Amino acid sequence: MIAVGTPLAGNGQKKPDLRYLESAAEMVGRVLRRGDLVVLRSTVPVGSSREVVLPILERESGLKGGVDFFLSFAPERTAEGKALEELRNLPQLIGGLTEESVEATAAMFRDITPTIVRLDSLEQAEIAKLLNNSFRDLVFSFSNQVAQLAALYNVDIVRTIKAANQGYPRNPIPLPSPGVGGPCLTKDPYIFSAAAEKAGIEQPLFLHGRSINEQMTGFVVKRLFDAFRQMKKDLRSVLVCGLAFKGEPETGDLRNSTSIDIAHELLQKGVEVRAHDPVASHEEIKAFGLSPVDLPEGYKNADAVLFLNNHRSYRDTLFEEVLPLMTSTPVVFDTWRLFEPEEVLAAGDCVYLGLSFGCANDGVLGGVPVRSSNP
Repeated sequence: MIAVGTPLAGNGQKKPDLRYLESAAEMVGRVLRRGDLVVLRSTVPVGSSREVVLPILERESGLKGGVDFFLSFAPERTAEGKALEELRNLPQLIGGLTEESVEATAAMFRDITPTIVRLDSLEQAEIAKLLNNSFRDLVFSFSNQVAQLAALYNVDIVRTIKAANQGYPRNPIPLPSPGVGGPCLTKDPYIFSAAAEKAGIEQPLFLHGRSINEQMTGFVVKRLFDAFRQMKKDLRSVLVCGLAFKGEPETGDLRNSTSIDIAHELLQKGVEVRAHDPVASHEEIKAFGLSPVDLPEGYKNADAVLFLNNHRSYRDTLFEEVLPLMTSTPVVFDTWRLFEPEEVLAAGDCVYLGLSFGCANDGVLGGVPVRSSNP
């Protein structure tokens, strides 16, 4: 079984780097014997199983695929934080070099998962894997772009989306976020684009969606500075809460995290950044060039607090206790809409900022009348 990383090349081109895959195939090929089964689990560009892995296996082993050994693509589709659960519950997709390859792989997974989905080819299984993540990233980009549009009108886009979804049975709209991160969704649209290039498709839709999601980090930083400019205050120190690329299911994985990107951009602008995550250790946070803090100490003398992932522990924040620790009229930037704005404002003198709207105790932010905590 081959399950190795297929990252994007670090040359700025954002093309898939298959060196780990090729190296693994070489190692497997050297020990391959007649009757063996090779199962590829890594996310790969369409055609890689047949055009990259198979030739290496045949060259290194001297055997013929589909005759002397079996080869299949059975993608790993589990979510970080619930992988063991989903390994047992998700249907297992299988595409093979031959029908015998599919059946040999199905026999292996039959005791693990209740559902086997047999596909017609290696390429069909490779496309199916890329469909899942590229579609999710694209759908999230729709909501993120709508959030940017709603910000022009100071409209609470979370309440708006929930209203649009309520009782409406078709195409539920996801909620926006400060960006879409993680080791999978940030690269799979680029991997899929390799096939689009072969097909002569210019400007693939999923790459446009990825671009929107990548722009969200700059949007968040600009929105924070705009708020301080409107308040006629300097932004000197911020507390960033939630560094992992997602909060639910919980993980301490900081790779490809939009929270890290936002923190680094703030540092580049001369802002002191204190960083907290309920799962990642202080050492892991330091490895990304950030200064870790514990709560509530991290609130002391901070001009703003940014909630950048949706970990459930942050929902228990007692603003009547932490706002007095911060500077005068601090900004609470709730990018995941974890809190009710009115409740935050009622806890003390502050400004509540969401991805698309703001609330202040005087009822006005940025010249647009908004809800006030005062009747």
